[in-house]
Amino acid sequence: MLHRPEEAAKTAWTQAYAQIETTEGVDGLAEKLIALMTAEQIFSASSIAFLDWIDDKSRILSRPLSKVFNDNENHMIFLLTLLKHLPGVIPQERITAIVLEGVVLEKACTHGKKILAQDTV
Repeated sequence: MLHRPEEAAKTAWTQAYAQIETTEGVDGLAEKLIALMTAEQIFSASSIAFLDWIDDKSRILSRPLSKVFNDNENHMIFLLTLLKHLPGVIPQERITAIVLEGVVLEKACTHGKKILAQDTV
């Protein structure tokens, strides 16, 4: 059972993404993994491995992304990293939309507001 409102909001947001229709294959997998990474606000070793798997030839990470990101500047670093690693895999507009939904979720959680899954998807 979840005890913190932000955990409940992140769970609802992630579950909403799990239920939407996505493109089959790598595109859909990329969308779901990006949504999950954004919802959790964490860049783990598996997240970086996924980005490297998508574009093995592009080694452009300029710094370790092992911290929890919680401000707009770092969301933009996340977005730019994704845009550099995922060209041609899914549309840039879709990546932008997913990350911006994460920003909305985080701000709502930070200010103690209730957020419904349909408000972000």
